[in-house]
Order: sequence, then C-alpha cells, then structure tokens
Amino acid sequence: MNTNKTIVCGFFAVILSLAFTALSLTGCSDPNDGGHTHSYGATWAYNATQHYKECSCGSKIDVEKHTGDPCTVCGYTSGLHIHSYSATWTYNATQHWRECTANDGAKTDFAYHTGDPCTVCGYTNGLHIHSYSATWTYNAAQHWHECTANDGAKTDFAYHSGDPCTVCGYTNGLHIHSYSATWTYDATQHWRECECGDKTAIAYHTGDPCTVCGYTSGLHVHSYSATWTYDATQHWRECTANDGAKTDFAYHTSDPCTVCGCSTNVYIAGSSYSNGPNFTA
Repeated sequence: MNTNKTIVCGFFAVILSLAFTALSLTGCSDPNDGGHTHSYGATWAYNATQHYKECSCGSKIDVEKHTGDPCTVCGYTSGLHIHSYSATWTYNATQHWRECTANDGAKTDFAYHTGDPCTVCGYTNGLHIHSYSATWTYNAAQHWHECTANDGAKTDFAYHSGDPCTVCGYTNGLHIHSYSATWTYDATQHWRECECGDKTAIAYHTGDPCTVCGYTSGLHVHSYSATWTYDATQHWRECTANDGAKTDFAYHTSDPCTVCGCSTNVYIAGSSYSNGPNFTA
C-alpha cells in the first residue's frame, strides 16, 4: 500500500515539474489571455551606452553599442557633441542643406533651389540648356565664358595669349602699347593696332576708297578731274574722291607743257624733258 502511494506521489511530482518548465519557456504571462507574444517597436530605445528594440514586457533585441555621438543608428547624444557642418551642399529635387561631418543626421541652412541649375548648390533637373555670355570672364591666368543663368557653368577655358590678352583683353598693367604705323580696317572703320590687340585712332572711313587707310568697298567708280596734276617730269589726272587713283600719265611735251601747262620758265636742252617719249623741240 505504501509502495502505491509512493508511486502516485512520484507521478504527480513529475507532472508538476513539466508544468513549471513549460511556463518558464513561454516567457512572461498576460493575466488577460494567459499568453504573450513579443512585439518589438520600430523606434530605437537606448541608454547612455547602448541602443536596442524593446517589447512592452521589457524584452530586448538588437542590443548594440552606440556608433557615435550622436549615434548614427538611434540618434542618442551625450550633449557634449558640437556639430561641424560640411562645406559641400547636399540636396534633393527641391531643396539643399549642409550636413554635420559626424554623419549624425544634423542639418543646417535648409533652402529651396534658386534656379536650374541652382546657383547655390549646383543641382539641376537636367532640363536646363546653358546659354553662354559673349563677354569673357577672366582671372590672372585664364579666361572663359559663363552661362547667363549664373549657374556656375563655364566653357572655352584657355590661358591668356598676351598682355593684354588678345582674346579677353586682360592685362596685368605692365604692358606698354606699341601701335603699328600701318592702318588696319574693316568695312566701316580703320585704326592702328598694337600686337596685343589693343587699338587706337579708331575712326570711320572718309571716302571710297578711304583717304586715310585706302580701304575700298569695290563699288566705287573713279571720276577723274579735268584739271591736270603734275611734277617736274610728268602730268596726270586724279580721282575727285581723293582716293589716290590716277590716270593719263605722260611726260611733259615741252616747256611749257602743251598738255598741262607745266613750265620751268627756262628751257634747257638735254633736260629731263628731252627724255620724255612725247617731247618735241
């Protein structure tokens, strides 16, 4: 009889032991439903050294040490960090800002873009077509054309080609101009030019051909004066446009010349007139 009681008591002891083991494996208990399933929040919880995801029952997962100050994972900061913002802009399709170099997510100088491309950060949506100014921009070494949208885009970079530069006109102030004695001209004006490209004595033409530089458009028809012009040996008629054109060159025929009237007052045999092809004594 005692043996049977011992067996029964042992059996119940085993049952109780299994029940307690099962309860310990299910974790915490909920008095309302008799069982609990962990639900970990998407938001990080943290203390001074670690961050983790936590269930309402106090259970924790993903426990790790902080990765900076502020922590780059959970954002925890000890309050001792001073932000140092990058000089480089970060941007999206509408705004730009500068971020802390500690990669802690801190941002400053938020603003909307100021053009396309943006004149602050350079962002472009890819739809802008650059239109470059005809005016050169330069520094002490180079010149270039800039986009008229003031977006910072530049083209035609090149080093200066003289002093002053023959392309953009930049000078360091040490050059002294030396202008050619020969006139340079285009269809409307003439000037004298320095080898550096600088110009002086710029003026409009004074005829066709021009009486100053000789330029002619090719459309001028000479009209010669009825009055003879002459020197000691020859005579001719000149264009009334004073363009230097001459016609009817000939040696004097006598003294005085029977054509132009030129006279030396005293005829000398064997003089230069006797050398003329049309001379008769």
